[in-house]
Amino acid sequence: MCFFLYQVCKNKLSYKIYTVSYNKKRTIASLFFICIKIADMYLEEFQKWADEIDTFCLPENEHEEKIIQVVDLRHFIECYKPSLTIIDCLNHKINIVSDLGVRKGIVFFDYKEISKAEAHSFLYESAALEDFKKESGIEELWFVFVKEQNDINDEEIFEFTAAKQLTDFYNKIFIFHFFPSIIHELN
Repeated sequence: MCFFLYQVCKNKLSYKIYTVSYNKKRTIASLFFICIKIADMYLEEFQKWADEIDTFCLPENEHEEKIIQVVDLRHFIECYKPSLTIIDCLNHKINIVSDLGVRKGIVFFDYKEISKAEAHSFLYESAALEDFKKESGIEELWFVFVKEQNDINDEEIFEFTAAKQLTDFYNKIFIFHFFPSIIHELN
């Protein structure tokens, strides 16, 4: 299966094809929709990040994860606070943005990954997070659960937040319902 990511080519809209399988993070139709949203307002910025991702020698699944990370970040910024500026969204799982000169780290966590949470344990280890904050000059950390739809059952998220003590490490915790573009701040 393929999905299309738009790219700028001599001031014209063209596309780039990436191959993905069915059991990836988002469906093909969803990815196409994401790309159309990007094409509306942030094509040049997205293209810059996509070109940079292409320079990394990543396996296909990691390449796709980085593309999705950029898309999640850009769409979150668009919905939450368009004045946020991306500093780095490629070198770490924690994205670095600037909010009027204040550096903030944003972690996106796919709601579907809650059952596999131990694989991402560094995201809730205080020593690792403190080291990352110092190294990157981050003053705040935000944790964003990404859900595709705005369904009413967020109980698992509340349980996960309490069990992992996310409020001890993160200044803000959000639920980001991606497709309806709805953000709920939990703390």
